[in-house]
Amino acid sequence: MKRFYFLLILFQMTLFGYEYDKLLLKAQANIFPKLILLDQDISKKVIDKEIVFCIVYHPSDRIKSIQIKKMIEDKFGDLLEDYKLNIVLKQFDEMKDDDKSTAYYILQGVSKKVKQVCDIAQKRKVPTFVYEPLYFKNGALLSLAMHNESTIYLNKKVHKSYGINFVDIFYQIVRFSND
Repeated sequence: MKRFYFLLILFQMTLFGYEYDKLLLKAQANIFPKLILLDQDISKKVIDKEIVFCIVYHPSDRIKSIQIKKMIEDKFGDLLEDYKLNIVLKQFDEMKDDDKSTAYYILQGVSKKVKQVCDIAQKRKVPTFVYEPLYFKNGALLSLAMHNESTIYLNKKVHKSYGINFVDIFYQIVRFSND
């Protein structure tokens, strides 16, 4: 029983004590919405004439999700090219199988919950963006990492299951990951 409590406390510290890199968040907030537009079938994924960009978060990341929403709004306003941009915040537990969004930006979360969101996105054939490429193992499609340079990663293993056809230039700027 002591072992269980120790693991529970360790898990909570890991999940609730996560520190996001501010520079990486800003870069992702600037790039992820633009990547939505590189989908060749974007007009079919628009909901009521708007791009619905859903930020999915754990309750402990509510403030962070609000900050990201503000970063995106500061950069793009309420328009993304010719489309109205609607940024929606949802906790993992609020996600339903019939959720309708044009794309998902998934923050830190429990693997099972991340996979649930990725499954919803795959059914709807819309992209998922994740803060950490480690969520590729849960079926996420895209991530942005910053090392010596900014690199957009595409999860090659799940790309076909998403059924998304990006414009040709997109495939020249991404790095494929096999995770």
